[in-house]
Amino acid sequence: MLALDSEGAAGTLLMRPDLADVPVRTALSGLAPKGAAAGVRIPAGTARLALTASLRGADATATADVTATVEDAHGTPYPLMFGELPQDGRPHDLVTDLAAVAGGPAGPLTLTGFHLDLPQPAGPPRRSRSPSPR
Repeated sequence: MLALDSEGAAGTLLMRPDLADVPVRTALSGLAPKGAAAGVRIPAGTARLALTASLRGADATATADVTATVEDAHGTPYPLMFGELPQDGRPHDLVTDLAAVAGGPAGPLTLTGFHLDLPQPAGPPRRSRSPSPR
């Protein structure tokens, strides 16, 4: 894997002029991210994130794994596990500890998404409603 700071590389990267039709700075300018990441900025010094969520499904004993994604100042994404969300339709408080993330995100963070992982039934389909009389 090769990592390159495309914003600062133009001042340090050496390239022979016969390898590109344009100067290094121009060649690298298209690689830099355009603007800030879409999402919600997390205030500096935040130690934990809390979420109240509910999920309703056919099997009230099933649970979904809830993960949030945050990006650091360099655009590196970090998955943060919130835990299991029961599929019982009731609100549940889920919390993740930002300070406990080993080697985790530094600098200003942006919450960019949530992911719910819910196992799907593997057995034969069940009829969910009684057939209507004809």
